[in-house]
Amino acid sequence: NSEPCFPTSFNIKRRRGRRWDVGPWSSCNVSCGVGEQYRRVRCLGITDDRILNNRYCRHIPQPNRLQQCFQVACSPMWATSAWSSCSSICGAGIEYRSISCHEVNNNGYLMLNKHSNKCDPYR
Repeated sequence: NSEPCFPTSFNIKRRRGRRWDVGPWSSCNVSCGVGEQYRRVRCLGITDDRILNNRYCRHIPQPNRLQQCFQVACSPMWATSAWSSCSSICGAGIEYRSISCHEVNNNGYLMLNKHSNKCDPYR
């Protein structure tokens, strides 16, 4: 009588099996431009879906908890510096500040718009 022999360690490994469980991605944390999305990632036992400390799954590559997301392009907007000191200590004087049109490109980088015609001058 010859039956295949299976080592008991196979069953032990199966009972001690672990896996990463991931939740759904959150909504993007910005309404325009580049933002981030998060999700729950936790270590579970394979047979009982019991939540385990993450160290028990360290032998398995962990899925990302964070990813970039891109919403619609943000509208250009005016940005101003602080006002300078008054040009006069007494009486009427002049204060200055710089004004520039800022725009975020599709990669999330802030671009100083040299041509301010994209910004609404009445905002």
